[in-house]
Amino acid sequence: LDSFDEYTNYTMDYKSKFMPWLTLSGFPIVTMDYKPEAGILKVTQKPCSRYLPNNIDQYLWFVSLPISPDGNLMSEEFIEFSTVETQIVLNTQSEFLQGNANHTSYFVVN
Repeated sequence: LDSFDEYTNYTMDYKSKFMPWLTLSGFPIVTMDYKPEAGILKVTQKPCSRYLPNNIDQYLWFVSLPISPDGNLMSEEFIEFSTVETQIVLNTQSEFLQGNANHTSYFVVN
């Protein structure tokens, strides 16, 4: 990962984004809470593994969540976060969002 960071002149920060995927047991469960009337999407991540330690505060992954407004795969967007919770205002009038619609990411979406 250091070579990727060097190659990109440290602009992508690969090491901090992908080391948790290599070192933490399990994977995140990503939960989406969408309020269509306001266009607000709140996403959270929670670790899932039978091998979790007692202190899971440090179990955070970099998540690039593909979302599709109204299930339209041609208008897929990506929400990126590495915190327990993040909230964004979407520029869409969609009644629903589909998370990880193409199943290209390694996590569970609720």
